[in-house]
Amino acid sequence: MSVATQIAIEEYLRTSYRPDREYIDGEVRERNLGEQPHSLLQLRIAARFLRMDPGLRLIPYVEWRVQVSMSRFRVPDICVVRGKRPPSRILEIAPYILIEVLSPEDSWSDMAERIEDYTRFGIENIWVVDPVRRRAWRISGATREEAVDLNLTTVDCEITLPLSEVFAEIDAIE
Repeated sequence: MSVATQIAIEEYLRTSYRPDREYIDGEVRERNLGEQPHSLLQLRIAARFLRMDPGLRLIPYVEWRVQVSMSRFRVPDICVVRGKRPPSRILEIAPYILIEVLSPEDSWSDMAERIEDYTRFGIENIWVVDPVRRRAWRISGATREEAVDLNLTTVDCEITLPLSEVFAEIDAIE
């Protein structure tokens, strides 16, 4: 359930929320928090990026505030930056890859609003993963395509995340 509070951007930026919240046009919004499947998948995906070839220069971040416009701050589950580590406290450039892991309470209409923000911000590789139904989608621009083979690939075809392997890692610890 989302609880809205109107505050100034400056107050949002200097306030610590537990858990963190998003800021949308003056409104502070709670995020749907993950349960065990969400948490395990988020951790395993981030770890997968940490283990990739260092020459790729990929840096995964979990739940880092991203300023997608002058009055909007999102907190995606995972964003992957390519190249140098950004020096700012808040990510102000479009990450190479952004991943949202669905929680049971997430709806596609809520996700669509996030995706629009991410797309307008210039993120080319947006991936949405459902940890319970074990489904995934690639979003780039106005295109949303289900990854029926569970392989999420960047638009430049340089990076592939084989989710079937990630789910197998999760199953091995159950």
